[in-house]
Amino acid sequence: MQTAEPRARKRADAIRGTETKGTAGTEKTSKAMELLKEGITRITTSEEFKRYLSFTRSFRKYSPNNTMLIFLQRPDATMVAGYRKWQEHGRQVKKGEKAIKVLAPVLRKVEDEETGEMVKKMVGFRDANVFAYESTEGEPLPAPPMTGRVEADASSAERLYSALSRVCEAEGVPVTEAELGPGHYGYHDPRSGRIVISSAIPEVSKATTLAHELCHYFLHPLHVSLTEDTGTKETEAEGASYAICGHFGIDTEAFSFPYIARHAEDPKTLQGVIGRIHEVVGKVLDYGVHEAAEIPDSGESSVAA
Repeated sequence: MQTAEPRARKRADAIRGTETKGTAGTEKTSKAMELLKEGITRITTSEEFKRYLSFTRSFRKYSPNNTMLIFLQRPDATMVAGYRKWQEHGRQVKKGEKAIKVLAPVLRKVEDEETGEMVKKMVGFRDANVFAYESTEGEPLPAPPMTGRVEADASSAERLYSALSRVCEAEGVPVTEAELGPGHYGYHDPRSGRIVISSAIPEVSKATTLAHELCHYFLHPLHVSLTEDTGTKETEAEGASYAICGHFGIDTEAFSFPYIARHAEDPKTLQGVIGRIHEVVGKVLDYGVHEAAEIPDSGESSVAA
């Protein structure tokens, strides 16, 4: 019996152009991608978003060792920076707050043995002090684009979840529900292939989350997941999910556009993966999901995610 990883690897390779492309719902998917590009461009070119990016890019990325040091000393730290860096952003370390000790590289100029030029080389580490955001006060920080609630009628959400569950069954992908932490909707485990959905979220969110995680399954098996950056993976999965949900009459713009903007940061990132989004949407719809997506006229009550 074929395991989830080899099957997912074959699917991912197919999506990258080595097999016949999926064709179902192509025109509708293309229209969805145009709307998606317009929406992401609108968000990412706003002055507020530019300020947010400028702020986040001014903070250092910490090594795994320093990340662990920060966690051990201040588990509730959401962001850390040096004393003067906080002052640059209009915040001041509060009196009596303790610094967090991290390791900073020690650089010295040495002669390059091959070229004879003087170059900087790391020769060791030294202690450095940083402070958690929670230890400061002052100007509020720029906020990322906020995701909104998704609204859909109950029958559309039920049809979407049912149709995608059949795809998962055909692919041998286990889908379970579990209690996850606040703000966590679900995840796809590329090692086992399983999908886990939060048991605490509304039915609409369960359906849209299954769409997102199923797209991760098709696009990001283990050999891809370990090498591709998070921003690209999330942009691909949510972009494809947005299009799939649209085929069921579920408009996830309020959630998808800010989510993708936060991960893509630049419309060019989205543009670079449009082809793969088209492919995975076609693959899912070719399973017969396209027929299930035909929206009947009904007076179902609306529910919100």
